[in-house]
Amino acid sequence: MEAFIIGLLSFCLCLLQATYVTARKQPNFVILLMDDVGYGDITSFWNPINLSASTPFIDFMAANGIRVYTFGKNSCGFSNLCICLHLHLSIIRFTDFNSAASTCTPSRASLLTARLGARTGITKVLETSTFGGLPINETTFGETFSKAGYKTGMIGKWHMGVRREYHPYSKGKKWYSV
Repeated sequence: MEAFIIGLLSFCLCLLQATYVTARKQPNFVILLMDDVGYGDITSFWNPINLSASTPFIDFMAANGIRVYTFGKNSCGFSNLCICLHLHLSIIRFTDFNSAASTCTPSRASLLTARLGARTGITKVLETSTFGGLPINETTFGETFSKAGYKTGMIGKWHMGVRREYHPYSKGKKWYSV
């Protein structure tokens, strides 16, 4: 009986340790979505001599993570740039991407929900005077990641509605800063 209890306790301790190690190994993600930025505007994007702007922090993150580059040309001739940095040591580049929309609100809604504007109802820019927003029943990747144990947050322009029910806190973000 004593051997059984010792074996059971050992098993439980191993299980707890395995759970702890597994929980620690979740990868970190940083997703940057920038309006009106072309791939030549960022030095870590094949442009070692960037004449338009210095991007040392983006360059540092790209040098220390997996780079996923996605570009979509919008109707104004500018590009929406989305960089997903999976913070580990290897580097991967994805360069073939079409933007879901030519304006910021629908393209952001599509990025957040992985659904086209026709499905979310977000097909045009939501001005601050607009009463609507990203439908409450839409699940964002922030909500999904929160349920999986990630800490999520957002910095910058939300543009998914200004009323309380559309605020980033209601869509899985633990913190928000402009």
